[in-house]
Amino acid sequence: MERFQYREAGPQLLLQAFLQRVVVECKVVHEGLDATIHEGLPQIVACMDTWGAEEGHLAVLDRTPGKPWNDKIFRREERQ
Repeated sequence: MERFQYREAGPQLLLQAFLQRVVVECKVVHEGLDATIHEGLPQIVACMDTWGAEEGHLAVLDRTPGKPWNDKIFRREERQ
């Protein structure tokens, strides 16, 4: 990892490789939360199929200005 000029590059690449196996898809809320989840679920399912994973995680990032954190942080489980 020391061969990279940007010292964080090696650890970041390792983290990305790890997360790829964990199956995490990240989306940013664009046209509403429900639309973002509706768009992201098929993507995470495709990733899970590719990796042969039984579980995956869709992380939805809500950057709406002024929206309280309590409304931005939640956990929901979906099954197909």
